[in-house]
Amino acid sequence: MKGIFVISLFAVCFASAASAQKTETEGYTTYYVTVSATSLQLGSDRTITMTEFQGVSRSDQPGGMFDNMTARCVGTREVAAGGVTSRGSCTEMYPDGSQTFTSYLSQGPANAQFTGIHTFIGGTGKYAGISGKEEYTAQALKAPETARMFVVHHKATYTLP
Repeated sequence: MKGIFVISLFAVCFASAASAQKTETEGYTTYYVTVSATSLQLGSDRTITMTEFQGVSRSDQPGGMFDNMTARCVGTREVAAGGVTSRGSCTEMYPDGSQTFTSYLSQGPANAQFTGIHTFIGGTGKYAGISGKEEYTAQALKAPETARMFVVHHKATYTLP
């Protein structure tokens, strides 16, 4: 009888812990400005550029998780034979000081709009243990002089412990 009680208690605790995790979906937009870019020509048809860019986000619904989040990203952008591959990592900071960390990857034709995936790789504070992905679409903007600016629309699906 004691064994059945222990097993039942374990099952209730395990079910409660499992149900505590909830998957959320939220849209948001980030406005980025390139802080630095250094290019290296690799032959006549290939260029790789190391970039750093920073941005600020607004949730599609005011007060959402990504409202007033700031981001700093570093990565590479390789252009070859009409295609572009961009990859890198970002640190995002929230108004309360919590952070999330993501990696990103996009591949496609060399044009002003591209799509990709951000993957949550960690977090701090209330976002410790976050997991999930964000699909995104980026659009380059007309910018003065040599500045590079773009707007990115994200659809995040994430789970918090």
